[in-house]
Amino acid sequence: MQDLSFADRVFPPNRPTASELPPCPEGVRRFAVEDYGTFLDIRYTVEDLSAEGDRVVVRWSASGTEREAVGPIPPTGGFVSWSRIDIFRIRGNVRGLLGGGRLPRSPATARR
Repeated sequence: MQDLSFADRVFPPNRPTASELPPCPEGVRRFAVEDYGTFLDIRYTVEDLSAEGDRVVVRWSASGTEREAVGPIPPTGGFVSWSRIDIFRIRGNVRGLLGGGRLPRSPATARR
């Protein structure tokens, strides 16, 4: 299992997450556990990182072998990839997720 203690250092308590997960830092830990459980060999890559003032924009991608359903999408057992853009407000630690979301994953483009 991965060391998820970073969530306690980076995300302030009780900040809402951008999904149906519980507030930070527990929501961040649960997100990570779900991804590591769903994808056998998940790998995250930061593609772009830009900061100005108290805003940080991160474009990242992830890929792995799908072994469990992702929401309504049934597992394929195959290799999938997706990307996401998130905008954070930073003041010593993450003060909030201002926007972001997974970019759409289509079967034609998501698999090798």
